[in-house]
Amino acid sequence: MNQNKIISKLLNKSQNKTQWFAGIIGTYLGVTILILCIQLYLEINSVKQQTQNELGNKFIIVHKKVSALNTLNYKTNHFTSKDITQINEIEGVEKIGFFLSNKFQVWGSLSVNGERTNLGTELFFESLEDDFLDITPKDWKWNKNSGVIPLILPADFVNLYNFSFAPSRNLPPLSKKTIQLATFDLYLRGTLKNERYKGKIVGFSDRINSVLVPLDFLQYMNNHLNADDNFKKDNKKKIIVKCRQGETDGLFRLIQKKKWEVNKDKISDGKFASIVRLILIVAALFGFVIIFIAITTMILYLVLTLEKSKNEINTLLLIGVSRKEIQYFYLKKSIFNYLIIGCLGISSLLVIKYNLKMIATTYGVELSSGINTITYFALIILLAILLLIQKIKLREIGK
Repeated sequence: MNQNKIISKLLNKSQNKTQWFAGIIGTYLGVTILILCIQLYLEINSVKQQTQNELGNKFIIVHKKVSALNTLNYKTNHFTSKDITQINEIEGVEKIGFFLSNKFQVWGSLSVNGERTNLGTELFFESLEDDFLDITPKDWKWNKNSGVIPLILPADFVNLYNFSFAPSRNLPPLSKKTIQLATFDLYLRGTLKNERYKGKIVGFSDRINSVLVPLDFLQYMNNHLNADDNFKKDNKKKIIVKCRQGETDGLFRLIQKKKWEVNKDKISDGKFASIVRLILIVAALFGFVIIFIAITTMILYLVLTLEKSKNEINTLLLIGVSRKEIQYFYLKKSIFNYLIIGCLGISSLLVIKYNLKMIATTYGVELSSGINTITYFALIILLAILLLIQKIKLREIGK
């Protein structure tokens, strides 16, 4: 009889399948929870970097409160030079951007695949320097000879369509990529002349709730379409302040003192993302606890197996089987077990990720389609550590 078959036959007799199965299930659950937390943590960071750039700087949109005096023209709501100087002097403030608005009328009608729809509305444009945008698509440029205007829409537009307009018309929800296939027929009307352009959606902004166009386009059109200089003036009614991360207290104190208003919803979004990441860290720690319990179970199972197989091991050593061959037998089984655990963990993660992606798409959030390379590396390192622990324990055979 082959020596490997003799080793297998003798040592498999003392194997407790129930304990083996419990160890496999426990390790599988712990590994799956851990790699899921790692993947989701990476996804949240990826989405946050694409949309709000929260990991680097904080962007706060500020405007003055509108009151009845503003409506009656007794009080202006634009920022003065003194206001701007006060903001610049605050520690942590790196740069201030000014929103530029269109000084002409804009009418836009939606086209899909070159066919006009019945969807049309009056629009308003805003622009600011590219440094303050959360996305800068490759098509984000305009020149006088171009008949196409690149547009960045607010991300909330997707939610507005999917959860308000689409249900009322019995239409299916659309992802951001699908909406980008649509174009706008834009009609611009000023006091001096009119122009017609095509509008192409090139991206969606989570930071700014306006229809954005390139700054050079809006500056040119405000002058080109209007004869009256009053239409060409731009009062600084809304600004965006770039602050260093974690150094916004001074700015908020000034805002509170001056009774200005800020984009509180976007600030809350950043806090919410931080809370979600904290929850994932706690869940990952919970995964580590499960893995620790599973490792303890597997080691206990191995110790009991070795103890039960003591006579068989001694018999094998007496007939000339080396200690390394016996260790290799158990190590080979451990490698097989961890391959099963790894495959089950990745399969479970793919299923969970697919369902999360479908849910996220309906909320206008684009997740990556695959599993992050870091997650794969984390799984390999984790299984390698588990295998190393088993190998160290197997050294006690025959001692």
